Amino acid sequence: MVDVAEWDLTEGLTLRFGTKPAERIGRTLRGRLPFGYGLLVASAQQAVGFLPADEFSAEQSEDGILTVSIPDAALDELVAAFRPVAGRTPMTSLPGVTIEIV
Repeated sequence: MVDVAEWDLTEGLTLRFGTKPAERIGRTLRGRLPFGYGLLVASAQQAVGFLPADEFSAEQSEDGILTVSIPDAALDELVAAFRPVAGRTPMTSLPGVTIEIV
C-alpha cells in the first residue's frame, strides 16, 4: 500500500502517485508487464491495476479499482514517467492519459 494512488476521469485519465514510491512503481512495471504479469498499486482511498495488453483500455470495476491495460509500445514512456519528482507527464503513446507525481 502507498500513500497516494489515485485516478481521475474528469479530463481524460489522470493517474496520480506519490514521489516516494514512483521510481519503485516504474521499476516494478518494467519487471512485470513484459512477462505477462500485472501490478496493483493501492492507497487507502483508491487503487490502480496495470495489466499487459495488446491495446490500451481503462475500466473501473464495481469495487472502485481502475484497471489500466498497457500495450508493449507504451511501456517505455510509462516507466519513464515514474520519476521521484513532482510533475505531470502527458503520455503521447496513450492519448488522453497523464501521469501525475505529487
